[in-house]
Amino acid sequence: MIKKIIFFIFLILKINSDFVEDNYYDLMNCIDTDETECTSVKLKTKNLECCRFDITTYSSRYYNNIESTESICSAVFTNYVSQDMMKQIESIAIEQFGILEVYLDIDIPRIKEKITCSKNSATYNFGDYNYTQADKTKLKSQNHCLYYYFNSIGENLFNDKNISISKDKCINAESLDITKNSDIYCAYADVAILYSDGTKNEFKTCYFLPSESIKSKKLDPTTEGALKRFAETEADKKKVLSEYEAKLVDKNGRSLTYNSNKGVISSSNSKFNSVNIFMIFTVLMILF
Repeated sequence: MIKKIIFFIFLILKINSDFVEDNYYDLMNCIDTDETECTSVKLKTKNLECCRFDITTYSSRYYNNIESTESICSAVFTNYVSQDMMKQIESIAIEQFGILEVYLDIDIPRIKEKITCSKNSATYNFGDYNYTQADKTKLKSQNHCLYYYFNSIGENLFNDKNISISKDKCINAESLDITKNSDIYCAYADVAILYSDGTKNEFKTCYFLPSESIKSKKLDPTTEGALKRFAETEADKKKVLSEYEAKLVDKNGRSLTYNSNKGVISSSNSKFNSVNIFMIFTVLMILF
C-alpha cells in the first residue's frame, strides 16, 4: 500500500515537464538505467538530464523511523531542480494534501525526496503535516483556491454543483499562511484549448502561481500538471486536443502565460515593474 502511495505522489509532484513525453527514447533510456548509474547517462535533448530520485517514507509522526526507501532514474529538465523551486512545491503540496485530509481523511505519510543530477541537486519533504483547526477551516472553505479548482474540473469532493469562476473569486481566494509566506497566491487562469481541426474553446479555473515560476520563466511541475489535467478534463472528447494555453494572473498583478507545446511564453512581476517605473519617474523629475 505504501509503495502505491509513493508512486501516486511521485507522479503528481515529479520534477518534470510535458515536453519529456515528446522525448520518448531519452525517457526510456533513463528509466531502464540501473539507479547507481543514473547521472552517467547522456541524453540528446537539451537541458534534459537523467537524475536519481531517492524516495524515503517515514512512519507517521516519527521521522527517524524509516519504513522504506525507493530509488529510480527519471529524465528531468534540470531548470526545475533548485531549492527555491522545491520550497514552493512543498508549500503547494501542503495545500493539496490538506484537501485530501479534510475531505477524504487520507493521511499522507512523511516522505523525503532527494534528486541528484550531474548539474543540480535538491531535496524536499512533504506529507504528515500537522494542520491546525484554523488551517482545516480554511481548507474546507468554499472560498479556498483549490475548492474552485477541483469544482471547475468536476471533482466529486464537495458534492456541490459547478460554480462560475471569475477573476475576483480567484485572486481573493483563501489559502494557508505557509503558501502566502512562500510568496505564492491563488491566480485566475484563462485557458484556451486548441484542437487539431483549428477550433478552440476557452475555460476558466483558479490555481496557484508560484513567484519562482515568474522569476525563472519555468512553470513549476505541480501547476503545470494541474493545468494539463484541467485542459484534458474540459476538452471536447470528440475532438483531438492539439495544445492549450493558459494565462494566469494573481492578486499582485503578476502574470504568466504558458503554452503546452512551447512552455512559458511570457511572465511579468508587477512589483518589480512598478519599482522600475517609479525610479524612472523620479529620475525624470530630478532632471527636468
